[in-house]
Amino acid sequence: RAPTAVRDLLVVAAASAGGVLREVSAKVARETARKAGPVAVAALGRAERLALLRACVSDILAAGSARGAGGDASIGRSEDAGASAALAEAANEIAGLPLVPLAAGGWTALRPMGQAGQPAPPPLLLATVAGGAEDALLARAPGVAVDGCLDAPAAAAALRALAASGAFSLQLLGAPGEAGGRALAHAVAACLPADWRGLELVTWDGSGGEAGPSAEWFAALWAVASAPNPPASLRALEGWPVLPTADGVACALRCAGSESSCVWFDSVGMDEPLRCCLIAAGCLTLHPAVREAVEQHAEASRYVHTVSAVGVLQAIAATSHGDAGVAHDLLSKRAGAVERRALRRFLGERRAVEESALRALPDLLAMLRALPVFETHVEASAGEDREAEELEVFGALSPAAPAASFEPLLLPPEGAPADLLGRQHLRCVLDTDAALAQMLGVQRTSRAALYRSRLLPRVGALPATRRDELVAAMLRELGSLAREDASFAAAAAEAVFVPTADGGPLRRPRDLYHPDVRDAVELLGVGSCYPAGLLGLPAACEALVSLGLKTRLPVEGVLDAAKAIDALAALADNGDANAGSRAHARAKALVGYLDARAGSLLRGGAGGGASQPRLGTSGAMAASADALLTALARLRWVPTLAAPPAGEGALPWPRGTGGVVSPLQHARPKHERWLVSATLPVAAFEASSAELRALLSWDRPPPDAALVEQLVALGAPPANAGWATPLRAMGVTALWKLAVGPIYTQLGRGLQVAERVTVEAVAGARDVAWTDRASSTLLELARGRAVVWTLPPPSSEGSVEVAEDSAIGGQEGGLLQAGSCARLVCACNVAFTAPPASALSLVALPPALVAAHRPLLRALGVRVAFGTADFVRESAAAAARANGRALLPSELAAVVSLLREVAAALRDGALGGVAAAQAGQLEIWAPAEDGRMVRAHELAFNDAEWMGEVCKYLEAASLSAPAPLAHRSLPAADAESIGARSLRFLLVVCEKLTDAIPCPSAVVLRNSLHDGAAGGLGGAMAEAAPGPAHGLADGAARRALCALLCALDDAGARRVRICLDARTHNTTSLLAPGMSAVQGPAFVIHAPGLDLSSEALCAMHAVDPSASAALPPRPMRQPSGVTQGGGRGNWKRAAPVHGGSPLAPAYALSEALLVLSPGRLCVFDPTGQVLPERRLRGGNGGDGNAGSGVGDSNNGTSGVDGGGDGGGGLARGVAKVFALDGGDLVRRFPDQFNAFDRFGVGSTDADGGSVDGTVLRLPLRTAAQAAAGLLGDSSLSVADARALLAELAQDLPALLLALRSVESVALSELSPRLPSEATNLTPKLGTTGLSPGLGTTGLSPRLSSGPAVPVERAIVRISISTSKAADMLHVDGGGGTQPTEGGYGGGGKRK
Repeated sequence: RAPTAVRDLLVVAAASAGGVLREVSAKVARETARKAGPVAVAALGRAERLALLRACVSDILAAGSARGAGGDASIGRSEDAGASAALAEAANEIAGLPLVPLAAGGWTALRPMGQAGQPAPPPLLLATVAGGAEDALLARAPGVAVDGCLDAPAAAAALRALAASGAFSLQLLGAPGEAGGRALAHAVAACLPADWRGLELVTWDGSGGEAGPSAEWFAALWAVASAPNPPASLRALEGWPVLPTADGVACALRCAGSESSCVWFDSVGMDEPLRCCLIAAGCLTLHPAVREAVEQHAEASRYVHTVSAVGVLQAIAATSHGDAGVAHDLLSKRAGAVERRALRRFLGERRAVEESALRALPDLLAMLRALPVFETHVEASAGEDREAEELEVFGALSPAAPAASFEPLLLPPEGAPADLLGRQHLRCVLDTDAALAQMLGVQRTSRAALYRSRLLPRVGALPATRRDELVAAMLRELGSLAREDASFAAAAAEAVFVPTADGGPLRRPRDLYHPDVRDAVELLGVGSCYPAGLLGLPAACEALVSLGLKTRLPVEGVLDAAKAIDALAALADNGDANAGSRAHARAKALVGYLDARAGSLLRGGAGGGASQPRLGTSGAMAASADALLTALARLRWVPTLAAPPAGEGALPWPRGTGGVVSPLQHARPKHERWLVSATLPVAAFEASSAELRALLSWDRPPPDAALVEQLVALGAPPANAGWATPLRAMGVTALWKLAVGPIYTQLGRGLQVAERVTVEAVAGARDVAWTDRASSTLLELARGRAVVWTLPPPSSEGSVEVAEDSAIGGQEGGLLQAGSCARLVCACNVAFTAPPASALSLVALPPALVAAHRPLLRALGVRVAFGTADFVRESAAAAARANGRALLPSELAAVVSLLREVAAALRDGALGGVAAAQAGQLEIWAPAEDGRMVRAHELAFNDAEWMGEVCKYLEAASLSAPAPLAHRSLPAADAESIGARSLRFLLVVCEKLTDAIPCPSAVVLRNSLHDGAAGGLGGAMAEAAPGPAHGLADGAARRALCALLCALDDAGARRVRICLDARTHNTTSLLAPGMSAVQGPAFVIHAPGLDLSSEALCAMHAVDPSASAALPPRPMRQPSGVTQGGGRGNWKRAAPVHGGSPLAPAYALSEALLVLSPGRLCVFDPTGQVLPERRLRGGNGGDGNAGSGVGDSNNGTSGVDGGGDGGGGLARGVAKVFALDGGDLVRRFPDQFNAFDRFGVGSTDADGGSVDGTVLRLPLRTAAQAAAGLLGDSSLSVADARALLAELAQDLPALLLALRSVESVALSELSPRLPSEATNLTPKLGTTGLSPGLGTTGLSPRLSSGPAVPVERAIVRISISTSKAADMLHVDGGGGTQPTEGGYGGGGKRK
């Protein structure tokens, strides 16, 4: 710097020269350099450039020195915004000038740091100490390394000052703290491949080539980071793989607390098995070249774990990213037993030092519990020697992942037998295992729990010797075990673990006896009642006594013996003969024991002094007497006889009875064998004590059921009896005194007779009321069975012996020969008074027998006298004996005599009277003309013999007589009373009550139906019935019902009821045999108040054009607001079809038509199958139906077939009118008229005039009739008909508007129901269903005789009325569209 005087002279000289003298400052140097430009600067030499650099930054260096002297060591850190702005301005002025030398040669320019939000310029790195580790670090990035200027210390100081200022891209490598960390980060970014950033692991070979730096480079990096004080911050290096390992990979530097960090372990001071275990878990070790430098860095513990319990667990957690399942799988697959045990040893040893730190880290403890490093015991197979050294099974203390079931491991008790330990018990091989497990929360099981869970349930699976040793050891500890677990003794008492000498199954202590109880040997055998082996020793027995071992044979001992006998009996049932003999011997010993000690064992019961236990057992363990008796009653332990006693082969004995023991109350004593041997076992002993007899129920008589069964067995023929030995010749006296007499006496003693009510009857005094319960029970037992003795009781006294081969009792009482034991008969065949002489199997009891046992005989069902029902049953019995053959003369006379008695009684009103017989409700059999027995209501009797061959005449009149005729010896009045038909009445029906009327033939009606379907009839219904067909094609069934409704409307009907009668009626009493075909389900159409005569019905069958034209035209009802047109529900009435028949549509559904009206029944049979047409010899029928106007114009016939033969080959039409004169026809042919029982007439009516209006019955065409194809080839089932009614209900509102006269239409279904269902009238159709109370008026069911009661289910009822305002349509049941006021379908109030 020039002196002041010199500077003044220079200023004057410059002024005289016309210039200005300028001072060379840092700013002037920068301006001069920028004006010269980079090219001029680059032309300078090294020294000049370094001098220019110092001149350009001299003010920056001066400011930094001043602030450093003032206590601020941060060069260029301004205290105010002005200083910062000046620094930034200076940085911008020298930016771009190549003033900084590079270590690799060449120069580069300084660049200012970017402003906020702008990217930072590429950094330049300046080593703190030239020639040190920094140079080795920057050797891989010469382009960013700045020359340290060792030859120019002033320039080097200027560069360091510029780096420290922070205003330029120049950074100081080796600086402390955050600045040093940032410089290291820039160095790593410049030296490592760019794709390494963000990788946790990269493969590294240490070669130092392009693939990656060498180990020395990593060592230089960590040396530079560790050298400053404080060391350079490592935070900026996170994410770069700068941790080289000895395993050939480099690991990214990540904080250990991060879940994604991968932590590396320092293996210094670690033994080899532990190191291998950690490697198996995924842990890696640092490379030796960097180990020392890493350890010196203060922040290394945040990234690299040391050898400690916490460090090891953190390393494992880091390698598995905190997933215990991953760590568990790695160790399970990679680590062996030695390695796992080494890890457990290390952790156990470090537990004493680091337990507090571990407890503060619960996540690490959870990870440790999930590691499979804990050794457990294994289950030992039976007979296997356990070698603990060879059984290395490892497990975890907790599941590695949530599992459905996980059995936690337990610490076994100290000194526990290895045989009782299994997979759930830890095996403490190391000294530190127990303490480590307890720190981890493992519970130690008690000895009591070990025995309860591992010995008592598994005692049967252990080898016998080892089992007894373990049980004996448990018994020795019984006191301490009971103190540990108060319920242990109770559990052990219920366990099955005590062996017996016979080698049988293990027993409970309370099932056995103390060896001092010698009485048990007699009942149970020495091999099955005492403990054996080690458990039979005195010390073990004393312990077993506390668990229930019996010290005296109490009442419960009887139960034990009975159970053993029952078990032997079960073996005998399976074919073990030896077991049967043993069971019988044991049973005899048991009953002998009880008989001898009954006073103490049975009288005292469970609470008596005799049953007080000894040797310290508790009296509470004895069962109550009731419980013992209940248990004994379920077992078989009473010895019984397997065969009848010697010499008593006639004794009833069921075949196959080979049992040797029986239940408690089943066996009866020997002296009662003749009373119960058929059903109850007979005891093989006699009891002398009253207590034993009471226990066996021998103090009470045998049950009545057994006594009755014995009577049945005694009365059964040997061929049918289930006896082992057939009943041989046996005297009546012996049979009575040995069996029948004592049985009758016993039954009579137990019978309490109710008050006898005596009434006057034709036969004399008659007992009519026996209401006692015992009598009723006995009557039920004896009903229909041969239990009544029919011979006088023998009067001889004294004992009776049974002889095998000879009769006993002589001839005075008669002999019961083998195969003829019919002296015991059913009560229904006997009475106190004698039957008619004609009765073949009815017997009167001897007066002596009645006098001795009258109450018993009454209780068994014996009547005072025979009744009409007996005679009816006798007729059936005679028919059964005849079995289809003709009766012998003697039999015929007896049967006729018997039937005359029955007829007289029926005329007096017995059994429902003559009406019941004629209706076929009584099973009366009578002889036919050929002597064979036939049901009476199927017979006819000839009371018109003067007519000659009346049967042939009736057959020709289509009313063929039932065949065959009754026998001539049976009077006509009696034959009529028992149900036979009168030929005279049939003749009257034919000639007086029957008229033949015209009926079109099948071909005429079929053609009419075809024409109607194609034109008129079908056209009248086409718009109204477009729906699907049911049974008949193209909706013919619906059109037929609609047409019939129109026909009744034309006839003037006001109300119509259409009912589907789903019942099938009887076919016994019919007007003609062929009419059985019309007794099935049918449509029934009822028009109350409309009386159609036979002439009107014939006219409605007419197919002649003139007949149809004669009908006067009537205007159709036209409600206001109703428009005519197409569509469902809009009905349009068509004119009658040319040649159409109003009733012809009926034959689209049926083969015949039955019309019932007041006083008459009309039957129309176009096919001739129901009423076969014959030429009549006389009567009202004439020779045909000529002139009726019902001709067949298509076939050229006059009338109904006109008497000609132009029928086209089909059956000719037949029709008859039956007059219901006085009701006789209805009563005599009930099945015929029961089909109309719901419409005003039936078999119970007094006459036939009760029907209101006209009823049309249309039997549904069956499949067989459809197959014949006479009228139609489509059948109609009940289901089809039901569906048809459901659809018709939808169309009724519109159809009703199109009718002229009909105001109300009701649809219903009639089906048989059980009586319990008779009140259920709930409809089942959804859209047309009625409420339960709707439509019941006039439709309620009327109960009739028979098993089922018909129930009528209402479907819908629709009515229409006309007022001045508008027509009103009433729909009950919600069926179809409901018009409103003001018109059909219009608005207004619903009526």
